Amino acid sequence: MHHKRRTSVIAVEKVPPERIESYGVVATSGEDEPGVHRITRLVEKPKRSEAPSDLGILGRYVLTPEIFEALESTPPGRKGEIQLTDALQLLLQKQAMWAVAFEGRRYDLGDKLEWLKTNVEVALMRDDMREPMLRFLKELSG
Repeated sequence: MHHKRRTSVIAVEKVPPERIESYGVVATSGEDEPGVHRITRLVEKPKRSEAPSDLGILGRYVLTPEIFEALESTPPGRKGEIQLTDALQLLLQKQAMWAVAFEGRRYDLGDKLEWLKTNVEVALMRDDMREPMLRFLKELSG
Protein backbone atom coordinates (compact mmCIF):
# COMPACT_ATOMS: atom_id res chain seq x y z
CA MET A 1 0.00 0.00 0.00
CA HIS A 2 2.82 2.43 0.83
CA HIS A 3 4.42 1.79 -2.57
CA LYS A 4 1.12 2.52 -4.28
CA ARG A 5 0.15 5.65 -2.33
CA ARG A 6 3.58 6.98 -1.21
CA THR A 7 2.12 7.98 2.17
CA SER A 8 2.08 6.60 5.70
CA VAL A 9 0.07 3.42 6.24
CA ILE A 10 -1.21 2.11 9.57
CA ALA A 11 -2.53 -1.38 10.36
CA VAL A 12 -5.90 -1.40 12.13
CA GLU A 13 -8.52 -3.88 13.23
CA LYS A 14 -12.02 -3.68 14.65
CA VAL A 15 -11.82 -3.52 18.42
CA PRO A 16 -14.64 -4.56 20.78
CA PRO A 17 -16.19 -1.56 22.60
CA GLU A 18 -14.96 -2.75 26.00
CA ARG A 19 -11.33 -2.70 24.78
CA ILE A 20 -11.38 0.57 22.80
CA GLU A 21 -9.78 2.60 25.61
CA SER A 22 -6.62 0.50 25.27
CA TYR A 23 -5.96 1.54 21.66
CA GLY A 24 -5.21 4.50 19.51
CA VAL A 25 -8.25 4.81 17.23
CA VAL A 26 -8.68 6.23 13.73
CA ALA A 27 -11.58 8.08 12.16
CA THR A 28 -11.90 7.58 8.42
CA SER A 29 -13.80 8.93 5.47
CA GLY A 30 -14.80 5.38 4.57
CA GLU A 31 -13.28 2.63 2.49
CA ASP A 32 -11.37 3.66 -0.60
CA GLU A 33 -11.06 0.01 -1.60
CA PRO A 34 -11.76 -3.16 0.40
CA GLY A 35 -9.95 -2.93 3.73
CA VAL A 36 -8.32 0.43 2.94
CA HIS A 37 -9.57 3.57 4.70
CA ARG A 38 -8.45 7.19 4.34
CA ILE A 39 -7.68 8.47 7.84
CA THR A 40 -9.24 11.77 8.87
CA ARG A 41 -8.25 11.79 12.56
CA LEU A 42 -6.31 9.78 15.15
CA VAL A 43 -7.06 9.69 18.88
CA GLU A 44 -4.87 8.11 21.54
CA LYS A 45 -6.82 5.81 23.89
CA PRO A 46 -10.17 7.61 23.79
CA LYS A 47 -13.00 6.96 26.21
CA ARG A 48 -15.49 4.54 24.69
CA SER A 49 -18.05 7.32 24.29
CA GLU A 50 -15.50 9.53 22.49
CA ALA A 51 -13.99 6.97 20.12
CA PRO A 52 -14.39 8.10 16.49
CA SER A 53 -14.71 4.50 15.26
CA ASP A 54 -13.99 0.91 16.26
CA LEU A 55 -10.76 0.78 14.22
CA GLY A 56 -7.89 0.34 16.66
CA ILE A 57 -4.27 0.97 15.73
CA LEU A 58 -2.24 -2.24 15.99
CA GLY A 59 1.25 -0.76 16.33
CA ARG A 60 2.31 -1.72 12.80
CA TYR A 61 3.25 1.21 10.61
CA VAL A 62 4.97 2.20 7.39
CA LEU A 63 5.71 5.89 7.93
CA THR A 64 7.15 8.60 5.75
CA PRO A 65 10.33 10.33 6.97
CA GLU A 66 8.31 13.43 7.91
CA ILE A 67 7.23 11.58 11.05
CA PHE A 68 10.49 12.65 12.69
CA GLU A 69 9.67 16.34 12.27
CA ALA A 70 6.17 15.65 13.61
CA LEU A 71 7.62 13.87 16.66
CA GLU A 72 9.90 16.83 17.38
CA SER A 73 6.85 19.13 17.26
CA THR A 74 4.65 16.92 19.43
CA PRO A 75 4.20 18.08 23.01
CA PRO A 76 4.06 15.48 25.80
CA GLY A 77 0.58 14.09 26.36
CA ARG A 78 -0.84 12.08 29.21
CA LYS A 79 1.71 11.03 31.80
CA GLY A 80 4.27 13.38 30.20
CA GLU A 81 4.95 11.00 27.31
CA ILE A 82 5.17 11.89 23.63
CA GLN A 83 2.57 9.74 21.90
CA LEU A 84 3.17 8.48 18.37
CA THR A 85 -0.58 8.83 17.75
CA ASP A 86 -0.34 12.56 18.51
CA ALA A 87 2.61 12.91 16.11
CA LEU A 88 0.66 11.03 13.46
CA GLN A 89 -2.20 13.49 13.90
CA LEU A 90 0.26 16.34 13.20
CA LEU A 91 1.60 14.50 10.17
CA LEU A 92 -1.95 13.97 8.93
CA GLN A 93 -2.31 17.75 8.65
CA LYS A 94 0.45 17.72 6.01
CA GLN A 95 -0.14 14.51 4.09
CA ALA A 96 -2.72 11.80 3.47
CA MET A 97 -2.61 8.72 5.62
CA TRP A 98 -4.23 5.32 5.14
CA ALA A 99 -5.46 2.60 7.47
CA VAL A 100 -5.30 -0.98 6.24
CA ALA A 101 -7.44 -3.62 7.93
CA PHE A 102 -5.29 -6.42 9.32
CA GLU A 103 -6.25 -9.91 8.22
CA GLY A 104 -5.28 -12.96 10.20
CA ARG A 105 -4.72 -13.89 13.83
CA ARG A 106 -3.12 -11.20 15.98
CA TYR A 107 -1.79 -11.70 19.47
CA ASP A 108 -2.14 -8.83 21.95
CA LEU A 109 0.91 -8.96 24.20
CA GLY A 110 0.13 -5.63 25.86
CA ASP A 111 -2.55 -7.20 28.07
CA LYS A 112 -1.44 -9.67 30.76
CA LEU A 113 -4.30 -12.12 30.31
CA GLU A 114 -3.98 -12.02 26.51
CA TRP A 115 -0.22 -12.61 26.87
CA LEU A 116 -0.90 -15.72 28.95
CA LYS A 117 -3.52 -16.99 26.51
CA THR A 118 -1.09 -16.45 23.65
CA ASN A 119 1.57 -18.52 25.34
CA VAL A 120 -0.86 -21.40 25.93
CA GLU A 121 -2.19 -21.23 22.36
CA VAL A 122 1.28 -21.18 20.83
CA ALA A 123 2.39 -24.06 23.08
CA LEU A 124 -0.61 -26.09 21.90
CA MET A 125 0.42 -25.46 18.27
CA ARG A 126 3.86 -26.98 18.83
CA ASP A 127 4.29 -30.72 18.39
CA ASP A 128 6.87 -30.85 21.18
CA MET A 129 4.71 -28.96 23.71
CA ARG A 130 1.12 -29.87 22.88
CA GLU A 131 0.76 -33.04 24.98
CA PRO A 132 2.68 -31.76 28.03
CA MET A 133 0.66 -28.54 27.98
CA LEU A 134 -2.65 -30.45 27.71
CA ARG A 135 -1.63 -32.62 30.69
CA PHE A 136 -0.72 -29.51 32.67
CA LEU A 137 -4.04 -27.83 31.87
CA LYS A 138 -5.96 -30.98 32.87
CA GLU A 139 -4.06 -31.06 36.18
CA LEU A 140 -4.98 -27.44 36.85
CA SER A 141 -8.65 -27.97 36.11
CA GLY A 142 -8.76 -30.80 38.64
